[in-house]
Amino acid sequence: RDAARKEIEDVPGIEITGALPMNLEINAAGVNKGKAMIELGKLLGIPREEIMAFGDGNNDLKMLKEVGTGVAMENAILRESADEIPSDPVSD
Repeated sequence: RDAARKEIEDVPGIEITGALPMNLEINAAGVNKGKAMIELGKLLGIPREEIMAFGDGNNDLKMLKEVGTGVAMENAILRESADEIPSDPVSD
């Protein structure tokens, strides 16, 4: 994955992310889950402030920042980017 990423990371007009060790997600620049959720919200008449997203991996980073409330799973690697991190009621 790292070798493949290095070969394509400088290609103009794309964004690369991924959540799994052997996974690359390649999108057009500016295209991500967060923007998709905002656009869907517009179609459904839901303002950004009322949209909540849940994520746990690097591919969710822009989504958590884009929506009104970003929630990271308790074991997520992107915890610092979330608005909220719920605790596991089973382990509390």
